[in-house]
Order: sequence, then structure tokens, then C-alpha cells
Amino acid sequence: MKYDTEDVDLCSRMGDVARAIQALPAVSRLSQIHNCHVISLKPTGFYVTLRCYKSEQHSGCGKQQEQPVLLSQNRPTLLACLEELRSWIEQNHSGD
Repeated sequence: MKYDTEDVDLCSRMGDVARAIQALPAVSRLSQIHNCHVISLKPTGFYVTLRCYKSEQHSGCGKQQEQPVLLSQNRPTLLACLEELRSWIEQNHSGD
């Protein structure tokens, strides 16, 4: 995964949140989105592929993916994107 900072502590926090997302039962895969219109292909956000669409024991929601969470004024860093994505998945795909 590419990060938008070289700060070691911030990269570590992003790695922790990314691993926490990947460990959620509803998540099949965490993917990073890159801006293909920029030569450097800077990362611009994240999306997840879900297991919910085929999981009966977790009250599957029928979705294969959630909407991507992208950098914005409200989410100026990739860490903010990851944290919002994690929160959304926990609220909407907890299997309750």
C-alpha cells in the first residue's frame, strides 16, 4: 500500500487500521484507489470487496462492494479515509 506521508508513526497507524479492516468478517479485500490522471499515480482513497453478498450466517446484505471513500475536504488524509471506511463497515456490516 502507498501512503500519503513518510511519517513513520502515521504510516504505522494506517497499517493498523488497514489490518483491522481486513480482519473484519464482512471484508474480503481492501483495495486502494489511485488517481490515474496524475503521473505519480498518488493514492486517493480505498474501497472494500465484501463477503456479505454470499454470507447467510451473517445476514448478508447483498452488496459486493461499498462505495469508495476518497480524499476530500472532510477526509484530507488516507488515514481519515481508512478510519471512515472502517467505521462504515462496522456500522453496516456487523452481522447483527
